Amino acid sequence: MVLVAVAVFALRTATEGLLAGITFGALAAATALGSFVSCYVHADEVADLLAGYRRRHLAAMRRHQRLAGSRALSRAAAATVEADSVLREHEQRGQAASLRVGALKFRMLRRNPQVVGHGSGSEPEVQGLIGRRNRLDGAA
Repeated sequence: MVLVAVAVFALRTATEGLLAGITFGALAAATALGSFVSCYVHADEVADLLAGYRRRHLAAMRRHQRLAGSRALSRAAAATVEADSVLREHEQRGQAASLRVGALKFRMLRRNPQVVGHGSGSEPEVQGLIGRRNRLDGAA
């Protein structure tokens, strides 16, 4: 600001006289000072806004860290993991029991074929091929 005011003062003094140099030098200084104040005021608003956001961000981060380290949250996470483990265990036990029952079924069928019709029947056994007859010319 000082350099601009001195430069304008020197130029006006050299070309138009001392009074014009002082006047325009003072106008240049006032303009520079007004520009500085305007810039400071507007930049200060932005800086205040950013500082407020930073404070809110830091407070939220502290709160989240405190909540993440809480005993209740860690207990809830551990309980969820344990519940999932119990559910998986019982699901696998149920599948194993189902497969065991299926194996027992086939074991019983294998040991008792007459029950399901795969063993010797109660009717007398039919001789020869069923549904075929000998040819008339005697060929088989």
